[in-house]
Amino acid sequence: MGFQKRSIRGRIYQVFIPPTYVPNRPWPTIVFLHGVGENGTDGEKHLNVGLPQYIRANEQTFPAFVIAPQCKGPWKFVGDDEDLILDAVTAAQREWRIDSKRIYLTGMSQGGCSTFDLGARYPDRWAGLVVVCGAGTPSDAGRIIAPLWIYHGEKDEV
Repeated sequence: MGFQKRSIRGRIYQVFIPPTYVPNRPWPTIVFLHGVGENGTDGEKHLNVGLPQYIRANEQTFPAFVIAPQCKGPWKFVGDDEDLILDAVTAAQREWRIDSKRIYLTGMSQGGCSTFDLGARYPDRWAGLVVVCGAGTPSDAGRIIAPLWIYHGEKDEV
């Protein structure tokens, strides 16, 4: 199993399928949004950072599906990039037994900003949000209904 390339309307994204997957129970899913340095269309570069990098080192024990779209850029998952996220989640729900009450959204930097934005724009879709070194519009926070964790290190000068 592991990471597998998928495509929607010519856009490549990756899905991690847990090696212990069996369809007799619903599975949690995490959507991971990368930072601006991984923007592109190769369907690979964004797997070298953050959660996908961790999963590659711990593939045999990672207990959830992970959907990892790649942002074309230039900044944030909006427009076609936003559609790719939503369509990839829908496609996973059709193909595997995904628990619709346990779909989580996380991202770092550009992906963290997009996590905040998508949490506010689609509040009923997410079971939880984790923003890592990202930002958001404070007035949007009131629309987010899922638990929200925001992490930003003191040593990050950006």
